[in-house]
Amino acid sequence: MAVDFLFSTTPIGQRQDLLVREGKEQAKTVAVTSEELWKLVFKKLVFWSVKKHRLNHADAQETVQAAIRQFLQAGGIADPANPRALLEALGSRINGIAVNRRRNMVLKSVGLTLDGSLPEASGLEDPEQRISGADIARKAVSTLLNRVEEDSQVLAIVMQISDGVEEPAEQARILGLDIRDVYRARRRLKTHVDAVKQMMEDW
Repeated sequence: MAVDFLFSTTPIGQRQDLLVREGKEQAKTVAVTSEELWKLVFKKLVFWSVKKHRLNHADAQETVQAAIRQFLQAGGIADPANPRALLEALGSRINGIAVNRRRNMVLKSVGLTLDGSLPEASGLEDPEQRISGADIARKAVSTLLNRVEEDSQVLAIVMQISDGVEEPAEQARILGLDIRDVYRARRRLKTHVDAVKQMMEDW
């Protein structure tokens, strides 16, 4: 374009005007492309978060927005010419946010033991014993979540148990899983639970 401009027969004044208009049009095109990229990426990541992390639509949107905020605060830049890089960068952040969200939700669940059943009430415990027991329970749940955080199906089962959904058929219906996958995930969960219970004996 620069060479063509040098040999143009258009008067210099008009050529300058053309360059200014062309620069504005190019800037406008880049801005629109960037805006469209963000819209496309946001839509794709919300859909992906619903599927991968089994979030409802509102929670998925909130998670993606949080990931975008982290990305921008860290100085990230969206390159319209490389949308895959943006998807990968945000996807990694979404994974971290979703895992922490699940962990916090489970840790906030009150009165649940590792197998999902309600603990028996005891009038013999003093306040110090209750505090100690609560600390151990939180440590146990945190340890369990660390062990299964890469297994999305087991994590989903843990979340269902923390919500009071204990029947495999109901878990399968809510999670959209085959009942056989639910039973397999529950067996994997039991293996981890047994291991954590064994660890608790030394706490």
